[in-house]
Amino acid sequence: MVNNSSAGTYTDYDRMFKQLMGDFLLEFMDLCFADIALLIEQDSIKEENCELRLRGDVRTKIADLVYRLRMRGEEEEVILHIEGQEQRIKDYNRQMFSYFIRLHEKYPLMKILSVVVFSSGVKIRETDEYRMEFPFLKTLRFKFLKVQLKKQDWRAYRDCLNPVAAAMLSRMKYSPAERIDVKLAHLRIIANLELPAEKVELIIAYFDSGMTLTEQEELIIERRLEAEFGRKESEKVMGFVTSYQLRGRKEGRIEGRREGIIEGKKEGIQEGKLDIARRMIEDGISVSKIVKFTDLSAEEISKMAEQLGCPLGE
Repeated sequence: MVNNSSAGTYTDYDRMFKQLMGDFLLEFMDLCFADIALLIEQDSIKEENCELRLRGDVRTKIADLVYRLRMRGEEEEVILHIEGQEQRIKDYNRQMFSYFIRLHEKYPLMKILSVVVFSSGVKIRETDEYRMEFPFLKTLRFKFLKVQLKKQDWRAYRDCLNPVAAAMLSRMKYSPAERIDVKLAHLRIIANLELPAEKVELIIAYFDSGMTLTEQEELIIERRLEAEFGRKESEKVMGFVTSYQLRGRKEGRIEGRREGIIEGKKEGIQEGKLDIARRMIEDGISVSKIVKFTDLSAEEISKMAEQLGCPLGE
């Protein structure tokens, strides 16, 4: 399988997503688009080393993943373009169309299949098309495949022996009371997959980016895991988790010393405030409460809500 990134401690969602798709592209397609996965010739997959730049409102954007591959029933190779979107962007369908145009310019004779994985916590149903039309003429209808994780019931995937399912469970739909069961399902899948340590760490990192458990919840999970698998097997599974967490802390300390501990703390606090604000906006919390919990200004919060395309609560 294609893999261009080195293993390590995963703190950046884009990097984690690209690594997950690079390591488990076929598993992802099989999990989310099984009928299409059956058509892909496995030995034909090649990641395209191309920079597909779009001029955005805030910064220049580069396409996440572009593959060239063969599919049964198609005479020529096709292009598979996959985007991972963690934070909601208003009019994201238009951005996907812009990517499509750039790809069509680069590969004018090849068919292009576009896929988006939405992993934000918003309850709004994301669209899978971009249209342009007049009352007298429909000039354009661009369609792409989408996976909106928060619209997927985690229970439908808890028994899938699929590494992508194990990684993505934390970003699916579940109630607060089900958090422990979701984590246990994640660990069960890992326990039944024979994967090298660096692959397991990647799966754990992606899962942890969508769910943070309390110490009490972690203790409950360890007890239930031991009761289910026995001490030896449960220690093996938890060993992967502990190894990943300890290495992450160590590398975090090294990075902190390199860049300056004080500055790192300031940036971390600010990023934490922005992340909390984003989640509260997505949950429809009022501006006054978000200001109280984050110390951000009402103007900053309103601007963020506009960028996310989410209405603010009252």
